[in-house]
Amino acid sequence: MAWVALQTFPLDCRAMYPPCRTDEEGLVLSVTVLSILINITECTFLILMKMQQPTFCDHLNFNKYQPSPTSFPPSSLPGFPCLLIRDVSVLSQFFNQELWCKDLDQISRYLWMMSSQSSANISALHHQRVKGREVILTEDPKLHLIWRYDRIYLKPVPEYLLCPHIWKSVLLNPEALLEDKRDIVCTSALGFLRTYAYLIRHESDLRIAKTRELIPPFVTWHQWCLLRMDLLKIEDSEVSPRYRFGEIRLTRLNFYVKILLRKSHYHRVHQQYGEYFASFYAPILFIFGVVSATLSSMQLVATVEQIDQRWSFLTGLFRGFSITIIVITFLLMCALLILLLVKIVAEWRHALRVRLYQKDKDAWTKPYES
Repeated sequence: MAWVALQTFPLDCRAMYPPCRTDEEGLVLSVTVLSILINITECTFLILMKMQQPTFCDHLNFNKYQPSPTSFPPSSLPGFPCLLIRDVSVLSQFFNQELWCKDLDQISRYLWMMSSQSSANISALHHQRVKGREVILTEDPKLHLIWRYDRIYLKPVPEYLLCPHIWKSVLLNPEALLEDKRDIVCTSALGFLRTYAYLIRHESDLRIAKTRELIPPFVTWHQWCLLRMDLLKIEDSEVSPRYRFGEIRLTRLNFYVKILLRKSHYHRVHQQYGEYFASFYAPILFIFGVVSATLSSMQLVATVEQIDQRWSFLTGLFRGFSITIIVITFLLMCALLILLLVKIVAEWRHALRVRLYQKDKDAWTKPYES
């Protein structure tokens, strides 16, 4: 209504209203003009707010947060009643701890060596089961989408990220967060939400997410489809560097952080000494078995030379068998090493090819975006 009034209201008020003859008529005219100006101001403010907020905010009006005519915006963070929205410093620190992956952002330029350089490299929840992975719930943002062998760590979607009021009045409000934290928090929140657009692709994924308490129970499939459609429109340039990649292998992270961050590990897997040393038993036993078989064969060759004359006809057989065992053991070790090298070279070749393709793609699209 305000926008219609803005278009129909003439610039020259004298064309609509005759000269004021009394103080009462002048007061009516002043009140009318003032009300129209207030409507114009409100309309302009709403347009600016609409331009600032992401498009998916339109689909965040879930039933739990739809305001009634007599309700007021929440004064505390949904899900955390002890955190008041007006407390800028505490709220900024809270969002920083809950959403920011500091270590991964620092080494983001090297993450292509540990994961496919694509934010879509995320398997849906039903496919995680197909891969034999168990979903482990964690509240630590640095472990979100980190996987190891038969498990993957996922951070659940907090309720406040599904509340439109929090996006409009806090995350996208320049005065609601500290200036040095605002960009970090917003890009991390956008990237985190976008990961669930890939994790929940089917209705079965939504059921799994609710069963695993990864998403609030009040979200319906229809609402999620509308939200997911807009989440997929978020570009990599709008999210934090970590969320420009998908799933990352923990074993590689633990290896590379020793070089890149000078840390002993990214996430400690073994909490006790027994578990830690047990991980070395299998390779040690394998090496011990190979060495034992080789030494036994060499010892047999040496013993054959001292065999009694009555069994001399078996000397050639024993010697040939011992040498065969040594050769087979050597070939087996070489085959395993070659297989390992082939896999490493193939992975690096794929990573470099994807990285070069991504660079060429960015080089082509950047001039058109500017």
